Amino acid sequence: MKKYLALFAAISLLGAGCSSPSIPTLTKVDGESSCDGILTLSAAKSMTGAAYIKREATAQSLGKIIVTTCTFTGVSTKEVKPLSILTRQATTEKEASTIFEQSKTASYTDGQTIADIGEQALWSPTFNQVSVLKGKTWLIVTANGQKELATNVARNITPKLP
Repeated sequence: MKKYLALFAAISLLGAGCSSPSIPTLTKVDGESSCDGILTLSAAKSMTGAAYIKREATAQSLGKIIVTTCTFTGVSTKEVKPLSILTRQATTEKEASTIFEQSKTASYTDGQTIADIGEQALWSPTFNQVSVLKGKTWLIVTANGQKELATNVARNITPKLP
């Protein structure tokens, strides 16, 4: 339940920070290409040592904001725990920073700082995820409560983010 709550909270922030008086249109973006730029299936297997067999990739834009979700799964969740990566690319670094800071006070009140990843990074025991701010991008890595795995994945893919 927590992972769905966390995912819902992250996706609901898709429109957060939009200051345009008109309502932007939600459109699909090529999720496969977006996820390939973040983490391929073979790279996820190599990085984690997990037997992932499938990657689901989605991407949507709301105006100039792009949200990409890459979810890696195995044959069963008992054998291989899913790995989820969500990025929210804002229109400016200031907007991304503002949204990240708002999330720290609204959702990640238990956030534990992680050093040396992006401009800011934290682990949330409540949501079991690592959140990273880098430039215009907010990265969220969820690895079923596995802090070390989520941190390792975040540390490895953050340099690829715009």
